[in-house]
Amino acid sequence: MDKLWLEFDRRIDNALKLSNGKRIVLWGYGSSGKFLTHYFRRKNRIIDVIIDNKADIPTQMHVYQSFILDELSEFDYFVICDFEEELEVSQMLENHGFKRNFSYIWIREWLGTTYCKKISYYDWLDFYYGTDICEPVYNSKNDNLFYSYGCDYALLDVIDNLYLDGENFFDFGFGKGGALILFASNGVNRIGGVEYDSELYEIGISNLKKCNINHYELFNDDASKLTTELDTYTIFNMYNPFKGEVFQRVIMNIEESYERMPRRILLLYSGVTQHKDIIRNDRFRLARKINNEYWNKYTNIIRNG
Repeated sequence: MDKLWLEFDRRIDNALKLSNGKRIVLWGYGSSGKFLTHYFRRKNRIIDVIIDNKADIPTQMHVYQSFILDELSEFDYFVICDFEEELEVSQMLENHGFKRNFSYIWIREWLGTTYCKKISYYDWLDFYYGTDICEPVYNSKNDNLFYSYGCDYALLDVIDNLYLDGENFFDFGFGKGGALILFASNGVNRIGGVEYDSELYEIGISNLKKCNINHYELFNDDASKLTTELDTYTIFNMYNPFKGEVFQRVIMNIEESYERMPRRILLLYSGVTQHKDIIRNDRFRLARKINNEYWNKYTNIIRNG
């Protein structure tokens, strides 16, 4: 990640310095906990134990109830509590010998005294840079589906499996610009996108500017109407932006763009209900699936044949 997240990394790193030489326990496996698990993995750090009393049937076999504390020593383990502070959790930890800011912490406290959001890259941007990415908008119209900012760490799993130097990235239904910001800050040559909703379009541009991203080509239009505008792009992203005839027309436009400008094209498709429309004529084929723990479970990486 580039300078956008330097302060985020600095604050978390300051907290993690307390854990040196100890095994890591993560308390809480909601959206923030899943993000932190991903964050640790990208930092080549290991989370040894996950505790979550609210998971009656844990989604992962390594998620434990708090009785596991009977087996953990404050001298060997460091506990990171990821959700909003709860007195009951602090008391439980201290009853087992853990000391606040010595052998356990509330991570949000280290992100800022006024930080009240869940922990993620997008939420950090909203907090620190004043962007507007995570606030929901219900704007479904015709074939266009409602706005969802998606999952930043799921998209980063895709980014980590791509070489982006020299690539031009185009996002269909860019919404508030979250994916554009992630790709712009991870080395693509140029970004572009189309958004049908005029309110989202304006918010997206505002968010890019707040993140000091000033070089982009964005359209406030029906995605199915873009033709030659696609000719310089090599990576196309679809986070379930639309369906039906609009989707089919967009795929045809990408195919025709290739006929005009032969090049390698990668299509990233999450929300895979219309995968068959992409591979219908063998011009595109599935290269791989990137699995994640978000609702759509995976992103298809599709390449032209």
